Amino acid sequence: MKIESNHTKINASASKTFDLVSNCNNFGTSLPPEVEKWESTENTCSFEISGMAKINIEIIDKQPNKSVTFKATANQPIGMVIVGNIEDHGDSCNAYINLDADVPIALSMMVKKPLEKFVNVLMEKIKEVAEK
Repeated sequence: MKIESNHTKINASASKTFDLVSNCNNFGTSLPPEVEKWESTENTCSFEISGMAKINIEIIDKQPNKSVTFKATANQPIGMVIVGNIEDHGDSCNAYINLDADVPIALSMMVKKPLEKFVNVLMEKIKEVAEK
């Protein structure tokens, strides 16, 4: 299942936005209320989305000022890759999130809406924090 967040203009540089999204510790204050039991280090995080299993994610790739790729670690109920994309426009940038989840067909209808909401709310929160 592929999900893409809203494309969002952020009134902050690509560098500032990249610094924010490339450190998992920065997400603790940027999470939607559906995210529970948050724990993080610089390159890893774990959490639950209401009604779903615990998810453990690690950063697997960073392209400075362009993208950060996160991947669910082994032994997860849902395999997923999340890419935070940043398009540099000088003093501002556009950003969006791509989420690719390996969800069984039987679960796809149940998890699609919560995952769509998750990436869109996360994108809004990243904008809020980056613009401070």
